[in-house]
Amino acid sequence: MEKNKKEEDIELIESVDKKALINEIKNNKIKNEEAKKFVEAIFENYFLDNDNINFLQLNGYNFFAFDDDQECFCLSSLTYKKCCKAKLLNIKDKSYKTYEQVIVKSDEYENYLLRMQNYFKTNYDKLSKLEKCNYPQCNNLSQENRLYEINFDKKNYLTTNNLNPFDNNFKIGENFFKKVTNKNFSFYGLCLQHYNEIRLITVDEQTSDDQIIKIHFLPLLQKLFISKVQLECLKEEFRNFYNSIEDEGYKALFIYRIKKISNLTSSLLNYLKKYKENLLNNKSLKVIKFKLNINKNIKVYDLLYPQVCPEDFSLVNSVNNIFVKENVASINIANFNNTSLTTIIYDSENERLKKFFYQYLKILDNKNKSIETFISNCSLILTDNILLNNDLFYKLDEQTINLFSALNKFRFENPNMGQEYLKMKFFAGFNKGNNFF
Repeated sequence: MEKNKKEEDIELIESVDKKALINEIKNNKIKNEEAKKFVEAIFENYFLDNDNINFLQLNGYNFFAFDDDQECFCLSSLTYKKCCKAKLLNIKDKSYKTYEQVIVKSDEYENYLLRMQNYFKTNYDKLSKLEKCNYPQCNNLSQENRLYEINFDKKNYLTTNNLNPFDNNFKIGENFFKKVTNKNFSFYGLCLQHYNEIRLITVDEQTSDDQIIKIHFLPLLQKLFISKVQLECLKEEFRNFYNSIEDEGYKALFIYRIKKISNLTSSLLNYLKKYKENLLNNKSLKVIKFKLNINKNIKVYDLLYPQVCPEDFSLVNSVNNIFVKENVASINIANFNNTSLTTIIYDSENERLKKFFYQYLKILDNKNKSIETFISNCSLILTDNILLNNDLFYKLDEQTINLFSALNKFRFENPNMGQEYLKMKFFAGFNKGNNFF
């Protein structure tokens, strides 16, 4: 007998907590106290180099393989051995190639994208029929929602967001921005009643914090739904083709890529659980507001991924450590009259995020940095879905467009150490950076 959606949701949430417990047990297997301290130190690194990863591998943190007794990456309530491993096809398809194999071969890459696009459409449709409304105490089925209340057929904006999220072969020195369509930011997360309740909230000086918290609910739901679809696609690809991969190196890279999406999805599920607890009776969500001159150059309505604190350089999010949960905030820029209101929301009980915003707000309060460029660079560098106004875009030279492309995307797509250093140096010096206001 198939499980109903409520049972699946409960298992999914419980699995997130179980994953944390399993990681804790794994850490306790490290007998040497000095090794434990070194592991803790490595976990504070923003970017793991090969030596860091090798040391963690030796101490029970497996980046490139699934352990039989670990929580299955698909976030079921089963172990890997009883879940996806038991469903691996033994048939070898010699025509199959992984993303890592085809990324430098344009013809094969297009074939890969076509297969994953079909996977994505199939699983998007499947999950859309199962997704319940995420508004507290609502059990209605969700309807298709849109992140932006904009008709993009009539309003010209550009984005780096791809309709197929598996199309992520971004190369430095290229332009990643494309015209936004009405299909770009669709998702399932709320029933029609609660979607209309939130989308009809007007942002102005009278908008309450409780209303702003509701407004910021949408980008979380959008990102989580797309992440769940991606994870479902990877589960299907893994079960069907993993045994077709002969090269152990490509097997390892495939598993690492799956673990990244699994970690992102489980982190967002954790945050969703916390957000829903505060949606109608807020106790821990902190709202930050910046009232500035009107901004017609960009639109941002997205999750925000802070990286490193500016004063003590402590870690908020790691680029490539799949065992560190993603710590997310959210950002929205809304215009009314001749004013732009930027709002940022984060969980004040999250110590990493709390420290990040405390340190940056102190810098801004002391006038050592510009608020406008801080928000501009948060939007460009720490979010994934900034929209650039068409009029602004075509005033930029090719070099600037390529720079904006790189700054926007390489946080998310396997950057190397050099790219990350330049990017964070640019962010830390945001007084000389972009000002989209």
